[in-house]
Amino acid sequence: MRHENIILLDQMDRLHRELVGSRQPQRMVAPVGWNEMKSSVKDIRAKVITIPGFDTPIKGTVTADGTEQTIAETSCNICHYLEGNIDLTNIQGADQLRVRVYIKIKQAGNYILYADYTYKLPFQAGAGKLVSVKHEGAYYSIKVTVQQIAGAFRDYDYLFLRRREGAV
Repeated sequence: MRHENIILLDQMDRLHRELVGSRQPQRMVAPVGWNEMKSSVKDIRAKVITIPGFDTPIKGTVTADGTEQTIAETSCNICHYLEGNIDLTNIQGADQLRVRVYIKIKQAGNYILYADYTYKLPFQAGAGKLVSVKHEGAYYSIKVTVQQIAGAFRDYDYLFLRRREGAV
């Protein structure tokens, strides 16, 4: 019986050496479909990272008073965009409304004028009374102001969205 155990141990040892070899780590082979799945995960991750995230809308009504009034302002330390609309339905004959967009390119810096638009009647043919303001991107801050520079002071409705790049 003792002899049988020795033979059995020899057979197990030989089988172990055949399976393990020289005890060198074996090169792992990726399961079928692994590389395709890995690249799909990378694609999905890249798409998720670029899904735009919108913050709470900045909305309201401003009553023009002749001064430059801020209607939308962002402040964050990530790439973001500000886009929105101002309703000029109330604008009348002699009224003129100035819309300005400012950006800040240094955290402790001042706002710099980026765009300056003046609206008055008559609007161009085919143009509506809804003004679209869209800024292409900033890192620190964006500010939109309105100022009625001629005519009777009126109310103007607005709605802006801050879209953050890389939001999930």
